[in-house]
Amino acid sequence: MERYELPQGWRWKRLPELADLKNGGTPSKANPEYWKNGNIPFVTAADCTELFVFQGRSYLTEEGLLSGKTVVCEPGDVLIGTRTRVGNCSIAKVRLGASQDLTRAKLNSICTPEYLCLYIRNIASDVAFFSQGTSIQGITRNFLHNLSIPVPPVKEQRRIVGRIDELTHRAVELKKLIDDAKADLAAFTPALLAKAFRGEL
Repeated sequence: MERYELPQGWRWKRLPELADLKNGGTPSKANPEYWKNGNIPFVTAADCTELFVFQGRSYLTEEGLLSGKTVVCEPGDVLIGTRTRVGNCSIAKVRLGASQDLTRAKLNSICTPEYLCLYIRNIASDVAFFSQGTSIQGITRNFLHNLSIPVPPVKEQRRIVGRIDELTHRAVELKKLIDDAKADLAAFTPALLAKAFRGEL
């Protein structure tokens, strides 16, 4: 990934300088003690479509989570899709386990989870471009370890995240207004045409 000149006070940091990285994994489905009546979310890259993730398509027991066959993710850990849905990224909202599709990033104090997650989501298509493999596409550990992140001071990170959140809400509201206007127009058009053909316009 190409670097560019950053504003004063910002620094380029490789991902391992910001977080402890650990690959996920899947406990054996053949062992019912890992899964039966489990209530701890087990997530894959397919579940990481929103900024926060708090539920999966399957659930682990405590024994399954601590089996050493997956990675324990705590609230605030960032989950990065490194296989299949490369570039998907979410922040763990609750304690959960992550599949081999994901790499857990446990951040240090110089980077906020929201900032890193939004940045990874922003460059997802660029990251996916470097995927390798035939049947299963993924990025290598070496690529992830060499991924450079433009890191502003924490206060600026929070300001950026807040501004993105504000603009996202405005975009959602605008889309709703447009959808409502389209629905009104669709309802209005037949009546307008009927008046036109009756010579009432």
